[in-house]
Amino acid sequence: MKKILSDILFVAALLIASPGFVTIAMGFLLATPFFFVSMSFAVVNSELDDDDEVFY
Repeated sequence: MKKILSDILFVAALLIASPGFVTIAMGFLLATPFFFVSMSFAVVNSELDDDDEVFY
């Protein structure tokens, strides 16, 4: 039980000591799904756009 408490305190101290790193990590975790969604939309759009290519 004491070990768990010390681990929690250690993590809390890390979070307090490095707010910038936590913010970056949270932003990365939040942005990753949106990035994949936008990439998949871009792929779908490029697949759809292949039909109406302009030939000179």
